[in-house]
Amino acid sequence: MARRSRRNRRRRRGRFAFLYRLLCFVLICAAIVGALVLFFKVDTISVSGNDRYSRETILAASGVSEGDNLFLLNKYDAAARITEALPYVESVRLSRKLPGTLCIDIVECSDPAGIQQDGHCWLISPEGKLVDSPAEAPNGCPMVVGLSLTDPQVGSLAAVPEEQSGDLARLLELLRQLRSKGMTAQIGEIRFEESGIVLRYQDRLDVYLDREDDFAYRLRYLAAVLEKLEENETGTIRWDAEGSARFIPG
Repeated sequence: MARRSRRNRRRRRGRFAFLYRLLCFVLICAAIVGALVLFFKVDTISVSGNDRYSRETILAASGVSEGDNLFLLNKYDAAARITEALPYVESVRLSRKLPGTLCIDIVECSDPAGIQQDGHCWLISPEGKLVDSPAEAPNGCPMVVGLSLTDPQVGSLAAVPEEQSGDLARLLELLRQLRSKGMTAQIGEIRFEESGIVLRYQDRLDVYLDREDDFAYRLRYLAAVLEKLEENETGTIRWDAEGSARFIPG
């Protein structure tokens, strides 16, 4: 009987110890949350990478303001609000810097191409976002021929008829490669034909590409070929069966 009584007392002490540890854990968590809410507030907001949009415009779009809690604000929702409200913003990264700084790093769209349709020049970024719709294309913007947009809206991703979806993907890859090599402004037109893609370079050369080409390799090769040509030479550049460039004057 005495042995059973001792076992019962040990069980009760074990239960009380577990409840005590659980209560301590809850109190510690509550203290941490309380400290985060009370002490870590946004007192400085740093904005970088913006050129087209002002700091005030970006902050208004983010929905974040000084005095907000640094840890309770949703960074991903704020970033989504910025990219949705400001079409030229390609990507946003929000980060915290203790004790009270919120950093907003902006990447704006550069080197878009234009698609003329319905009285507008729809500007499409290398990531596929429609960033603007002026009446005329800005300087240094290559025009795309052979693609038709479906229900275009500024700020949304470009959509095309199903049969042109492959060409849209190739266009975006080509735009990314042109941007990375600083060649976008030299291209006046990107024309999708049944036999392939034609780049109009400096309004004096037609450069023929296959849809399946490795654009990074082709453009590197093209840059080397252009260095050997005179600045006033006109004609066509094609690729032979071995993959070598062939310049045809004319």
